[in-house]
Amino acid sequence: MSPKHVHPFLLAIAIVITLSVINNLARSEGAGNTLTSENRWVKVFGGNEPELSYRIRQTNDEGYILVVGTPSYGAGEDDIWLIKLDGNGRKEWDRLFGGKNSDFPFCVEQTSDGGYIIAGFTGSYGHGSLDAWLIKTDERGNEVWNKTFGGEKKDRALWVEQTRDGGYIIAGDTMSFGDGKNNGWVIKVDDNGKEEWNKTFDEKGKIVVLNCIHQTKDGGYIAGGGILDPESHNLSALLIKLSTDGKEEWKRVYNYSDYINIYRILPTSDGGYIMVGAKYIHDIIIKTDENGDIEWSRTLFNEDKAVYSIATAIEQTSDGGYIVTGWRGDKTWIYYIIFPFINPHHYFPKAWIVKLDKDGNKEWISTFFGIGYWMWSFDVQQTIDGGYIVCGMVERYNCWNESDVVLIKTDSEGRTNFLQLRLCGIIHWFVKQMSTSDVTSLKSICLCR
Repeated sequence: MSPKHVHPFLLAIAIVITLSVINNLARSEGAGNTLTSENRWVKVFGGNEPELSYRIRQTNDEGYILVVGTPSYGAGEDDIWLIKLDGNGRKEWDRLFGGKNSDFPFCVEQTSDGGYIIAGFTGSYGHGSLDAWLIKTDERGNEVWNKTFGGEKKDRALWVEQTRDGGYIIAGDTMSFGDGKNNGWVIKVDDNGKEEWNKTFDEKGKIVVLNCIHQTKDGGYIAGGGILDPESHNLSALLIKLSTDGKEEWKRVYNYSDYINIYRILPTSDGGYIMVGAKYIHDIIIKTDENGDIEWSRTLFNEDKAVYSIATAIEQTSDGGYIVTGWRGDKTWIYYIIFPFINPHHYFPKAWIVKLDKDGNKEWISTFFGIGYWMWSFDVQQTIDGGYIVCGMVERYNCWNESDVVLIKTDSEGRTNFLQLRLCGIIHWFVKQMSTSDVTSLKSICLCR
């Protein structure tokens, strides 16, 4: 039956019944309005076009700030959708930023004044086809200022972090500056977004991208990313240590004679660094000392358990260990029955989080997927209650243009609300079939309250 022919009355009945079951289960699990260590829920956000989010952070009031790239709402092809949630995942307010062209966010952080800083790119403003874009808001998401950085070509801000002097450090890539190829790019700005310095990093005609940057204990910076050779198509992981004024102190290139990229880099409590990413089609975690020399590396899902697995984010936990997230495609018997002819890299993607001890040994694994939906994960953070918040994407099987943002709140052992996880994607789809114009109704119902 085609979605457009589904009777609205039947859809309404299905939604009411399903929501009643979910709410009853939530009450039976103790997941009510009081935030506890067992607080577990799943929420889905999105309209009629594919939404995507790479970043969620817990806020000072124990709620959450989420930034989404949306073509469903706003003024242009894509716009930046900033969403503030309470501790139970209910929307408090949202804001849209963007113009008539494509504008997209990669990172959001809460700032010391209680507001927020967003990094991404804009095709609507600035000098070139794409410019790096930095937006500062107050605590209610109202714009305080915005700045564009770039030249005549494509330039992006992929990461932003507030520095100890109240300013901001930005990492990304630029085609406008450097050697004319795609270069790694680091920009330091003051608290009003005024540029203090910027540095480009090239590798003799190769493509360089810096995905992440953090300030280090000595006041300098550590940046991570990848180097792609356009001729051999070999991708190597890159780690660069910078001084306080952006001068390169040392550089490490990790090449396992394979396709390897780093998505996140994190300074660790022992003075070293830990990185996560992908080694060809498998996840990789690399722990280094303070000089970037490898202490250990891990692959969490080997080939006999997963067709592919990508690690996208890592955080150090309060016990000195780590929480890692990503997605994987499993070889499952149902795949061969239902979708025997799908391309192998679409083997039922499932989101996952893995808890590691300080030496990288696995303590537990949680896997997330919904009925009728594939699921990816892009960010994770330990929350104040000892649990975790996961940000990712859900997509209906074989419907490449029907993706929405999913948030998963777990307890301290990675457990979440089972029925919400399995059914929230379906409920969200039902709502979208019933109403394509009432955005307020859509946003409220799809949260699976």
